[in-house]
Amino acid sequence: MQLAGEICKTCGESIFLQTDGTWCGRCKTIFHTKCAGGKGSVCPTCRQTFEWPEVAFAFSKLCPECLTPNQPSNEKCSRCHARTVWDTAAEYEAFRTHVQAVARRCLIRGTIELAVGLLFLLPIAVLLLKGGTRINPIGASIGGFVLFTTDGAIQLLKGFRLFKFS
Repeated sequence: MQLAGEICKTCGESIFLQTDGTWCGRCKTIFHTKCAGGKGSVCPTCRQTFEWPEVAFAFSKLCPECLTPNQPSNEKCSRCHARTVWDTAAEYEAFRTHVQAVARRCLIRGTIELAVGLLFLLPIAVLLLKGGTRINPIGASIGGFVLFTTDGAIQLLKGFRLFKFS
């Protein structure tokens, strides 16, 4: 959650640095860490025992960018520094659902592009079987084959890679 620049609900002053702030895990009200009080303090907004947000954090097992294992659980990937923590399990699940949808789209697109690329081989085969030596149709077919199969393979690999994320 973005804290820098927000106003503390207890003292009314701006939170200057991200590390100076926190929020109630129950109602998401933002405070300075020093204004939140100690253990057992009550949130002035929801009037319940203040729940430190770190209790609800959800960490991914793999980095969503480079798939490096996130062990032990860190807020950022040790390799590429991508975010590996979410404020709640529900936010993490929503992100995972989004990643899975993107993976499915990549797999579908890659499969279609590979199929179209293979269709470009048909004119080449026909021209070669007929004994034709015209370069233009063969060159165009080879270009289409290379273009579509290359991008199709890239999309398939991306889709398989994204499905590994958890």
